[in-house]
Amino acid sequence: MTINDRQAKREEFLRALYEDGDGKVMHITYGIGERIGVTDEQELLVLARRLEHDGLIAFKTTGFGISLTPAGVRCVEESFAEGSPEAERVAQKQQDRLDYLFAAFDATGGDDTKSFNFREIGHGLGWIETRSERAMEFLANEEYIEHWTMGGNMRMTMEGIKWVEDNRP
Repeated sequence: MTINDRQAKREEFLRALYEDGDGKVMHITYGIGERIGVTDEQELLVLARRLEHDGLIAFKTTGFGISLTPAGVRCVEESFAEGSPEAERVAQKQQDRLDYLFAAFDATGGDDTKSFNFREIGHGLGWIETRSERAMEFLANEEYIEHWTMGGNMRMTMEGIKWVEDNRP
């Protein structure tokens, strides 16, 4: 496989992971090789190891699978052409992340010792649970929020509080 072919296959690999997880950061996936036309397991491993080295994917430590990192999600989302249907869906996901982060900040008053339930934040925004999970998982992987206790309780991190304070209109 040429260098250009490998680059193209790495891009296909990332996009397949993104599509499998509907833009989620964490998920387990099977059959990526078949979907991107790479049947040689060693070549698939070479592609995956480069993406891991670049910080775009992470190998799961339990079970079998690969997950996108937040950087991998951003890489795929930035690749969609402006004005395309994909770009419009991406813009909505990005807005969801902001809305969720701002709602979590409001629920805690920007206090990292106060917790919130990730489902309640989503319900307050009028979302179904999967929409909340997608935003929550991305923000947790960005380390703006973190799991606090069982049952879906989360809390803001100092990094998340700082980001909201520095960037909220």
